[in-house]
Amino acid sequence: MKPHGFLLLTILCSAPALAEVNTLEQALALAYSHDPGLQAERAKLRATDEQVSQALSNYRPSVHPSGAAVSSSLGNVAEL
Repeated sequence: MKPHGFLLLTILCSAPALAEVNTLEQALALAYSHDPGLQAERAKLRATDEQVSQALSNYRPSVHPSGAAVSSSLGNVAEL
């Protein structure tokens, strides 16, 4: 057997033992948890998402509570 053929055979035979990932979700979870670059990019994305939410909040209705309480026996009005 040629040297590169032996190397290929060794890699192919050991691959199932090395690969413990069965699904795409597991592969992504493994990549997310072990890749600092991915974690940094995900943090940037979360920050951008938060900025979008803050920018859109200017277009949402706002509530400004106010009220008054009247005491009938004294005739006083108390601002809340």
